[in-house]
Amino acid sequence: MKLWKSSLLIIGLSVLVLSSMTAAAETVTDATGDVYYGNGLSYNLATDDKPNVDITGITFNEGDVTTTMTMTVNGVIEDSDYAMYWVTYEANEEASYIFTYTNGNVIGIATTGTSGSFEASASISGNTLTVEFDSINIATEDGALYGYASMWLEGTGGSGEIWMDYAPGEYSPWYAGGDGDGDGDGDGDGDGDGDGDGTTPPKPKTPGFETIAFIGAIAVALIILRKRK
Repeated sequence: MKLWKSSLLIIGLSVLVLSSMTAAAETVTDATGDVYYGNGLSYNLATDDKPNVDITGITFNEGDVTTTMTMTVNGVIEDSDYAMYWVTYEANEEASYIFTYTNGNVIGIATTGTSGSFEASASISGNTLTVEFDSINIATEDGALYGYASMWLEGTGGSGEIWMDYAPGEYSPWYAGGDGDGDGDGDGDGDGDGDGDGTTPPKPKTPGFETIAFIGAIAVALIILRKRK
């Protein structure tokens, strides 16, 4: 009888402990073969294979103590000064987790809008990049998870030939909403009616992707500083 009561007590305590723990998780999958190529003048589906920037999935998991974000590609995570991986989770317009990774250097930003942290750690296992933050507990049911991977031709400094993939696909500036051929209407408004030749890069459909330039600039600065040491 005492053993039975003790078992009930242990089970009850376990339920209380587990119910007090909060976690929010989200997963996005992305099709392969949707890498785009650009040269500053035109942007079209790449004709050559770039599996190292061909995203297959991204994840977000916020726990009470640690938050983990991952990106998985069709090839391997490339440690190169000419490749960049980036993932954002937006809880709202002010609160978010963001990371960018280039050649062993990770920049992580976790912000509530009024406070935050720039601490993050990264690890690679084959085709998956994992980044961990201290949790700031901002996840919501309406949060958005998206990512970007790019590789540019050595020596162009990111301003010439570039290969890039967005996940999920609808966050791509060239997304046609499923009613066109995906190359945009060519007039720069990114409405994706699929009737153009895609020779003019449309504007991104999601303002969040405008932060790529800022984060990319920081990543390039880190590369330059490392080379000077």
